Amino acid sequence: MKEARFRDNVTWMSFLLTLLVIWTHSLNAELFLGAGAAESLAGRVETVLGERIGQIAVPGFFMLSSMLFYRTYTRRSLERKLIRRVHSLLIPYLLWNFIYYLGYLIATHLPVLREITGKDPVPADPRTILEAVFLYKYNPLFWFVFQLMILSLLAPVFWEIVRRPLLFRISVLALCLVIFFRFDPTPLNSDACLYWLVSARLTKLFRRKPRPGEHYVRHFDPEYAIVGLILFLAAAGLFLLGRKTANDLPVVLCRMTGALGLWLFLRALPLPSPVPVMYDTFLIYAVHFPPVRLINKTAEIALHGNGTAALIIFLLLPWLIVMLTGWFSYLGRNYTPLLHDLLTGRR
Repeated sequence: MKEARFRDNVTWMSFLLTLLVIWTHSLNAELFLGAGAAESLAGRVETVLGERIGQIAVPGFFMLSSMLFYRTYTRRSLERKLIRRVHSLLIPYLLWNFIYYLGYLIATHLPVLREITGKDPVPADPRTILEAVFLYKYNPLFWFVFQLMILSLLAPVFWEIVRRPLLFRISVLALCLVIFFRFDPTPLNSDACLYWLVSARLTKLFRRKPRPGEHYVRHFDPEYAIVGLILFLAAAGLFLLGRKTANDLPVVLCRMTGALGLWLFLRALPLPSPVPVMYDTFLIYAVHFPPVRLINKTAEIALHGNGTAALIIFLLLPWLIVMLTGWFSYLGRNYTPLLHDLLTGRR
């Protein structure tokens, strides 16, 4: 794939996965309708979009990150790539964790906001601050960034695995067994390892040296579309198997297969160039949860019992968050560029 097309596909997929993340966190049918919400139209739509399709978002992000890391990886590039991730992962991770901690500290000491957060007053002692900043205690969304940092540090180990087909197969089998038996003894999630490892292997098999300045003609590629659709069907079968067996492994494989199917299907489409806000996916991910929770909770106070309102709000929330984030990003780039770079990892 030409480099320009590859970058556009990454941006499109990142943006779509970000929308799915917001929908996953925007579920409001039970909040509005109480018991029996799952049987309502709002509940059914939210289940399909937020709790089923939306679950490919995190695996998709892990696979994209692995793809970007290993697409041009060599042993000589490791230091440069790790320094890059200090700026793109570590610094934003620490800053956002501290911002979220301050937000909860303020919100839980103001009676009006305390009712919305539903949390007891947050302490301000040194131990709590350290846990908040380094262990994302008040920013649970950044568990994903924490995992990415560990995976990046272990990148040379994964590379040695993907370079050896037999070792790769053994590692994949071992990870599947760990997931099957629900044995996760380390801070690094086994499913995250699986997504990262499989994507690294596929990247190594199909990568080629990018050529700066290449141009591509946008056209529909039916072969990629067919393979993408086949993977979607396989993901659906794995989902049904997961429901039948009540085991995590088919669910993990379903999410990974669905994410890969989305990547190939997007590869097949003659997508237009991304618009500026589509490059703000990290910022959208970082800021979306508080406004989503605030909008749902305040709307529920006025519209409790209204399933139509719940569904409309659910469907519109990602687009509203994207608009607000785009405006926030524009102001940051133009008026506080240094702070914007720090918070977005120079994205």
